[in-house]
Amino acid sequence: LYGLALLTYVKLLLVPSYRSTDFNVHRNWLAITRNLPLSSWYFDEGFDVGGTVHTLDYPPLFALFEWSLSSNPFTDWLIEREIVDGKCFDRLSDRDDLDPSESCVYFQRLTVIFSDFWLIFGTLFSSGAVVPTSNEGGRNIIAFLILTSPGLLILDHCHFQYNGGLLGILLTSIGCVLRADRHKMLMKTKEVRNVCSYHLFTVASAIFYSFLLTLKHLYIPLGPLYFNYFLFQYCYNDGARKERKFSWFRFLGLAFFTLISLLLPFVPFLQPPGDIKQLSQIFRRLFPFARGLCHDYWAGNIWALYLGMNKVIFFVSKLRIVQHVPLVRSFIPIELPSVSPSTTAVLLLLSLLPAMYTSLRIGRLPRKKNSRKTLQVNPGLYFVHALVSYTFFCRLSVLGVWL
Repeated sequence: LYGLALLTYVKLLLVPSYRSTDFNVHRNWLAITRNLPLSSWYFDEGFDVGGTVHTLDYPPLFALFEWSLSSNPFTDWLIEREIVDGKCFDRLSDRDDLDPSESCVYFQRLTVIFSDFWLIFGTLFSSGAVVPTSNEGGRNIIAFLILTSPGLLILDHCHFQYNGGLLGILLTSIGCVLRADRHKMLMKTKEVRNVCSYHLFTVASAIFYSFLLTLKHLYIPLGPLYFNYFLFQYCYNDGARKERKFSWFRFLGLAFFTLISLLLPFVPFLQPPGDIKQLSQIFRRLFPFARGLCHDYWAGNIWALYLGMNKVIFFVSKLRIVQHVPLVRSFIPIELPSVSPSTTAVLLLLSLLPAMYTSLRIGRLPRKKNSRKTLQVNPGLYFVHALVSYTFFCRLSVLGVWL
């Protein structure tokens, strides 16, 4: 508790520190969800206030999370008492002065600190499943390394993001799998408690991952890993390798709860008569391929190197034209082919194949040889490949690799 209090104090000290444009992005999302009807959230371009680039482009559950922050009785009370500047919740225009008031900065920074409680819970929950209860020191070391990550502190409490809470949900999902694994090994005793706990933790893991996808869709590359694990470790009954039988009851039950968890956050947006139009607009915002392969101020991966090479080739070709004008008037600068969104999707899938093969191989091993490797080691591999070949590189992939 003393450590958590000290860490919270450090985060409070970072409140007046540097903040990126993401601060105003989330600020405008608060304004959109507070001032506009739900049916307009994903259509709003801010034209009535002068136009803005800070449009809502996260999945529905995160939009509802922003709404819960901006449209609750406590926030209303803060605005009425002028503790928080009401202009903090005005929709932004790119032509306006976007410098927020001090109270607005504190309000948004504190929402990030508040969301970190899920990171604390997920860390303690998963570390308690990894390390034996007798090894309290080991659990504390794991918790310390995760909660004091410099990357998380910089991205969330300086740059401004909500990555800590999202990683906490991922850790909670992995912790459920590890606890299900423990109860499965105890199911030989035929105790009802162990049997129920095994099924409960397995389904809970799938539900948490589904909710995570509807909070931030950049966790999609972990989908094949979860699929392999649940297919071979849950949908097949125990026994020797040759005697394992597929259980349709387990498969359909798990699929039911997973699909319900995935679709539930979309339900509020399915308002007739424009429900299909609403869904198509949401997916256009979630996958903005029209922006191009990369854009400014995004950290680079393999596509940044590709575009950098393209610029070098273009520069050299122009230099050759200048030096040899009389001889090469018809010379056309050579540039690398443009990369389509479908190409990046195929390459991403291909880059995931080694990690998919590894998780598939581990998942098909007998339980005593498999142990807990699948969901302890492989998420890092999946994040590495996503880091390399995502259309838009995200800092979250780096945090996933480190985690």
